This record gives sequence, C-alpha cells and structure tokens, in this order.
Amino acid sequence: MRELPIILLGMGGVARALVRQIVANRGHHAVEYGLHLPFLALCDSDGAVVAFERNLDDANTLDVVEHKAAGGRLADHALGGRQADLRAIIDIAGRPGAVVVDCTATAQTIPALLYALDKKYKVALANKKPLTDTQEVYD
Repeated sequence: MRELPIILLGMGGVARALVRQIVANRGHHAVEYGLHLPFLALCDSDGAVVAFERNLDDANTLDVVEHKAAGGRLADHALGGRQADLRAIIDIAGRPGAVVVDCTATAQTIPALLYALDKKYKVALANKKPLTDTQEVYD
C-alpha cells in the first residue's frame, strides 16, 4: 500500500469537505489505487493538531473537523495547540513523501509552501493566492 501522508493548511469549508471525503473513501482508495492518505497535521490560522508519533486516527480527525464546523479553534481543541509558524509545523510533522495541502485563502502560506518544496514534499493548492504573488518571492 502506497502512503501519501497529508499536512493540511486551513480548516475552512473546502478543507473540512476534503477531510470528510478522504476518510469516507479510505476503502475505495485502498482497493482501487492501493493508496492510504493519513493526516499528519491539521492547521488553522493560529492552531494545529499534530500527530507526533504516527498519524491522526480517523475518529480524532473527524472530531477536529466537527470542532471547526462548530466555530472552534484548533488551539482550543483537546488535541490542539497554538501555532504561529506553519513552516515549523511542516518541519515537525513532515516525513518523506508528505503532501502539504493548502486550503487557506491567503498568501501568508508561501514561506511554508516553499519550505515544503525544499524538503522535497509534494504541494497541492486549493488556494491560488500563492501562485499570484510577485516573482521576487520565488527568486
């Protein structure tokens, strides 16, 4: 089974729908594609839930999603903590083969995304703002 561990930036509606779809379709991904998509970290603007040992299990992952859907902050979740540096979260939670998924609506994720690319992680964007910043950011 091929594993693509996910670090998710942003926990708005798009991100929560993505998490629910991944969890609901685990069996399909395994049978059809031989693929497992575990979550390593879930991040919002000032908090994160990070799997320090292995992966976040589905029950806890969905609990975090419901907490956010109810208007909660990850910093206030029982499994969460404050974070002010997404790059540090990627450094702590990342591992070979990681995919950093940006579902935010901000260009403030650019330093974290560039760091992820430097670490040879994959990056997937629902957020297009990092693609529209000035060229100097990427030079």
